[in-house]
Amino acid sequence: MANPTTKRFYAIQWTYGRCCDPAGDRIGIYHRFASAIERDAWCDDGPSFTTEPGYRESISSDDAELRRVLREEQRQGTCYRLADCRV
Repeated sequence: MANPTTKRFYAIQWTYGRCCDPAGDRIGIYHRFASAIERDAWCDDGPSFTTEPGYRESISSDDAELRRVLREEQRQGTCYRLADCRV
């Protein structure tokens, strides 16, 4: 689990391109990075079009759904929707 005082940067990799499930949750995996440079390089390495499977984009650490996923990780010690990345 990440130190709460350590700045982290986040991105999402959309499973089917940018879309949501019927409940309104994003369909994809969140990725956590140690720096904005790593995150941006990872996002740039993905598909160019938002409709392509695997499309990647940065997410603000203030994003409501991301914060819910982070709370889930903190409660359970792991989360299937969150991955640590090392570029």
